Amino acid sequence: MKRIFIACLLVLIASVALVAGIEYDPGYLLISYGYYTIESTLWVALLALLLLFVVVYGTFSLFRRFIQQGNNMSGWWTGFGQRRSQKQAIKGVIDYYEGNWSRAYKTLSRCAEHSEAPLVSYLLAARASNALNDMATAKTLLQKAEETVSGSSLVIGITQSELHLENKNYDLALAILIRLRSQAPKNTHVLKLIKQAFIGLNDWAGVIDLLPDLRKHKILGHDELEALELRAARAQLDEAVRVKVKPADMLHGAWKSFPKSLRRNGRLVASYAGYLIQLGDQATAEKIIRKQLNRHWEKPLLDLYGSVVGADSSLQLIEAESWLKARSNDAALMLCLGRLSLRNELWGKARDYFEGSVKLELNAEACGELGRLYAHLGEHEKSTEYFQKGLLVDLQGLPELPMPNKSSQQ
Repeated sequence: MKRIFIACLLVLIASVALVAGIEYDPGYLLISYGYYTIESTLWVALLALLLLFVVVYGTFSLFRRFIQQGNNMSGWWTGFGQRRSQKQAIKGVIDYYEGNWSRAYKTLSRCAEHSEAPLVSYLLAARASNALNDMATAKTLLQKAEETVSGSSLVIGITQSELHLENKNYDLALAILIRLRSQAPKNTHVLKLIKQAFIGLNDWAGVIDLLPDLRKHKILGHDELEALELRAARAQLDEAVRVKVKPADMLHGAWKSFPKSLRRNGRLVASYAGYLIQLGDQATAEKIIRKQLNRHWEKPLLDLYGSVVGADSSLQLIEAESWLKARSNDAALMLCLGRLSLRNELWGKARDYFEGSVKLELNAEACGELGRLYAHLGEHEKSTEYFQKGLLVDLQGLPELPMPNKSSQQ
């Protein structure tokens, strides 16, 4: 209140002073320019000048406010557009994960440019178009993504390779992944995708070469790695056997290319021996089976050893009988010895081993062997008895072995 009073007092004093000045001397002002002259008292000219200043200043103030309001409106409109794009992007992501590919593609591709995360929108739109079997559009979207977002070459390359893998374009996927591996050699996802591409191309040598990196970076568990390694090695052996020119040489070459740890895997040894038998090289098959059994006892290999024909059947039997010292109660070993005894035409020994196997464990194969042996020995009652015990046996499934005739009965 005090300030208002002082202000009013000052205005009143100034007014009185102004009136006194005008009464004392109104002054005279003459402005001449060309043919034009302006005459006025000094005080009127000052008042006109003041009014002109107020008008000009007011005009500029209004203009500045108008510009500021325009900028605010523009910012508001831009923010509104961004918020709308963000909502559309969220809707497109939901459509994508719900499997609405067509709607997801349309929404995400339309709002990607104005989205706060354009890379995500472009990538998901590309995946959606690929799901619609439109790989050309997917490729275009990925190119836009790379142009829009700097430093995104790795994630875009991974997406491209994944789409190629989905479409079973394994060679195209592998070409991209090899390039990405040179850029990011420790990227575990790239290594995992390379593994998929190799498997898709049946490039088992490539899989085996990749295994050390898969193991080093712990991309797969121990059991999964071992299964993959075994699958790759078996596939290579199978490819070697299928060649038309010198398959035995190819088989031996593939086997020697494997690391020592793999060549001591019992299941792979069984596969290798099986291929050797298939190619007629039973003597070599017998040697590698025997070596593996001396290293590590495995029943599938023992079963195979009982049917393989070694270079010397008598030495093969002697070798197998030496295993009895440590495994006298092994029914599978007894079955194997019975078969090797048949191979050496030792009918009585074969019978004893088969019966020993049945006593230790009633198994269909030993019963079948006894039934077949007794039938050839002319003891049909016992033959029928053992065939009845081993009803699960199919005679066609028994290995082809020598059988006695009546003149050779012991």
